[in-house]
Parts: sequence; C-alpha cells; structure tokens
Amino acid sequence: MQENIIQKTKIGFFWNALEKFGVQIVNFVLTIILVRLLSPSDFGTMAFLSVFISISNIFTEGGFLRALIQKRDCNEHDFSTVFIFNIIVGTGFYIILFFLAPFISQFYEIDSLTQIQRVIFLIIIFQALCVVQIAKFQLNINFKTLAFLNLTSIIFSGLLGVFLAYKGFGIWALVWREIIRSILMVVLYWYFSGWIPKTGFSKASFKRLFSYGSKLIGVGLIAIVVNGIYNMYIGKMYSTKELGYFSQGEHYPGLVSLIFVNILTTVTFPLMSYLQDDKSKLMEIFKRLIKINAIIILPVMFYFAFLSEEFVLTFLGEKWIMVADLLFWFALSYIFTPFSALNLNILNAIGRSDLFLKIEFIKLPIIFTTMLITFPISLKAIVIGRFISTFLSFFINTYICHKNYDFGALSQIWHIKNIIFAVLVMVISISICKFFITNAILCLILSAIIGSITYFFMLKIVKEEELEFVMIKLKNKFKRK
Repeated sequence: MQENIIQKTKIGFFWNALEKFGVQIVNFVLTIILVRLLSPSDFGTMAFLSVFISISNIFTEGGFLRALIQKRDCNEHDFSTVFIFNIIVGTGFYIILFFLAPFISQFYEIDSLTQIQRVIFLIIIFQALCVVQIAKFQLNINFKTLAFLNLTSIIFSGLLGVFLAYKGFGIWALVWREIIRSILMVVLYWYFSGWIPKTGFSKASFKRLFSYGSKLIGVGLIAIVVNGIYNMYIGKMYSTKELGYFSQGEHYPGLVSLIFVNILTTVTFPLMSYLQDDKSKLMEIFKRLIKINAIIILPVMFYFAFLSEEFVLTFLGEKWIMVADLLFWFALSYIFTPFSALNLNILNAIGRSDLFLKIEFIKLPIIFTTMLITFPISLKAIVIGRFISTFLSFFINTYICHKNYDFGALSQIWHIKNIIFAVLVMVISISICKFFITNAILCLILSAIIGSITYFFMLKIVKEEELEFVMIKLKNKFKRK
C-alpha cells in the first residue's frame, strides 16, 4: 500500500509540475502582452479587488479542501456537506460584496469601480462550485486531468483577455479573462470529475471537518488580511498606478515561488498525511523536498534579483522601469516562501493545523512592526520591509521541525550548503556578464546560459547528492525507453 501511494505520488508530481509550469508559462506570455496593452492603474485596481475575492475563497476552499484530503476515510456525507456549505458561504459573500460595492468605490474614489466589482465578484460563486471536484482529483492523485483542465481554461480565457485589451476594453479585459476562466473551470471540473452531491448536509461531517479546517481558515485569513493591508494602503495613500508597480514587482518572482510551493505541497500532502505516523520516513521525504526546492528556487530567485532591470526593460517595457527595484527585493523575499511552506505543510499532514494557526499569530508582531516603520517612507521601503519580515518568519516557521524532528532553520540551511555555494558562484558569473554587456536582452540570454552552466558544474564539483540522484533517475528512465 505504501509503495503504491509513493508511486502514484511520483506520477502525480510529474503531472502537477507539468500543469503548474504549463499554466504559468502560458499565463506569463499572456500577462506580458496584457502589461504592454494596459496601464499600471488597471493592474493596480485588480490587485486590491483580488483581496475581497481571496477573503471569500478562504472560507470555502481554504480549510475544507485540505480537510477532505487529510481525512483519509471521506464518505459521500463529507463531500456533500462541504459542497452545500461552500455554495451557501460563496453566495452569501457575493451578496454582501454586491451591496458593499458602492462604498468600496467611494473609498477609492473610482466611480466606475462599482459595476466592475459586481461582475468580478461572481468568481466567488464559481470557485465555490469546484472545491469538492478538486479534492476528488487530488485524493486520487489524478493531476493529469487537472493539468489538462487548467491549461484549457487558462489558454481560452487568456486569449480572450488579450483580444479585449487589444480592442480597447481596458480593465474589463482583465475582468472578463477571470470570469470566463472561472466558468470554464466549473464546466470542465464537473464534467470530468463525474461527481454530483448524493446526500444532504451532515452536522456530524461538518463538525469533524470544521475542527481541522477552521484553523486553516484562520491561517488563510491572516495571510489575506496582511496582503490586503498592503494593497489597500498603497492603493489609497499612494495611487493605483504605484499599486500596479507593486503588484507587478511581486507577480513574477511570486509566480515562480508559488509554482514550487503548490507542486511540492499539493502533490506530497496526501503522501505525508499517509506517513504521518512514520516519523523517519516522513523526515526522509521532507529533507529530499528541501533540497529539490533549493536546487531550483535559489538560482531562479537570484537570477530575478540581479537581472531585475534587464528583465523589466525586456518584457514589460520602459513605462514599467519603476518595477525593477521592487522586483529585486521581492525576489530575495520569495526565496524563503517555499521553505516556510514545506515546514508548515508537515503540521497540516500530521493534523496539527492548530499549531499552524498559532505560528501565524506569533509572526504578526514582526509583520505589523515592519509595516508601521516602512509604510510612511516609500514604496521601495515597504518591499524591503516585506523582505525582512519574510526572512525572520522563516526561523519561526521552522520551530516545530526543530522541536519535534531536530531539523530547524540552521540545520536546514546547513543541509543545502552545497547548493548555496553553487548559487553564489553563479551570481558572480552573472555579475561579470552585467559588467561587460549593456544590451538588456543580450544580457538576459547570456547570463541565463553562463549562469546555468556555472551553477550545474559547481553542483557537480561539490558532488551534490540530490543532483546525482535526479540524474541517475533520468538515465534509468531513458534506458527503459
């Protein structure tokens, strides 16, 4: 049984990685086109509207999706209960936001915002309709189907968004892109999952699932409220244009970081939940995940950081040059996000979402202190504050691993010391390229090539075992073919 779920996890990892990379590559290309067609204010407006959608989704998807996966013996009562609860909560949030729309518009002093909100907030209901279907796919580790469905929806909706932007629809191009994507996901998820509610609402099921999921709802709320404060403050006290710079500076490194967070946590969560009582096996997998994450995320984030100006000029254009300084600090801060997520994922896997929630509360004083200090200074100061709070939060997030598994922050850093050394040498090679090459596009290309080669050979020189493991697996796979 254990070997079977490990094998299914390996297959699931491949398809989930394919989906995440495929979706984000398509999304990256389409977003770059939209960035050149639309204004920073359009993206800024969407950034603070997304806060309300995220808060609503926390109450539907945030806790109960993971609760269904963590509870290894789910039945039809559980699935139907979550479905009914999601519909009620999602519809309720939409109605509330529908009537709050004029007041939100008045707060931001944007008259046209009311109509935009009443359309974009329909996403809340659409997403509530899909939670159980997503749980079904993930429980069966059927990430192949998820990959196909998500790629299909992102391509069709993205192309529509580009067409509307080209035709001069402005922010409505972004709105309809999200609406059409959500509708497609509902249709595709329902058709391919084959699941429909078969029973009614069960108080017993709700009580069991809520005892676990409620803590994750609390965790999600904290994260969304913190991000919401950033977006709302910048949008109100600075401008929607500067919020657009802020959101785009965060978008690209955040995109890459969250890809790996989603791949590593989503695919391995069922496996780690299954192994929650096998401490040695659980830590063996966890240590491997730490190294896999480090091998990929460290070079990518340092590439973003040290070539931020060249990246902005090449892909976003001269009008977005203000993003470059912000991108540098966002890239450095997003180095720690996947490591923190992996550490906290263990708590969810062993059913200790209560500790997850406590850790989030412990980090709040650090986050709010950096906010109070940096908010009045400048946009760049705000992002540097984010980097400081993310760095300090990493040490707090690893506390449980230190206490229960003797594998805390310093042990994890030492565990990836060879990778860190290889990345530092890579950064030197990139810096040399920047010194001699002034053309932005040429610098990006040559830095990527020279940096990657340098990084690979440094990992070979220090005999990084995880690289050797991956290469052996690939050789064996090609031999079998």
